[in-house]
Amino acid sequence: MGISGSCLFGLHFFFLYDCLRSAALDARKLDMHYIPSRYPNGLPGGTPHQFYSRSMAKDAVDSAKRIYDTLEAYYSDQGENEILEE
Repeated sequence: MGISGSCLFGLHFFFLYDCLRSAALDARKLDMHYIPSRYPNGLPGGTPHQFYSRSMAKDAVDSAKRIYDTLEAYYSDQGENEILEE
């Protein structure tokens, strides 16, 4: 599944790269959105709603889904189903 034995969790997906080798590109894409999408001064000009397009948002959501699916499969394979419960 492309996930290594130990994962570090933090504010950025960067810390999950070792665990998400198969989804590393998706993790990098999401990291690029962390500050700019949340803070009005995170972009050189304008505000997040002016900067992001529908296709950029869809791409980010698709990346997040692939990461979620990868982690879900990992924890399911490890028998850690309680972490998957809502």
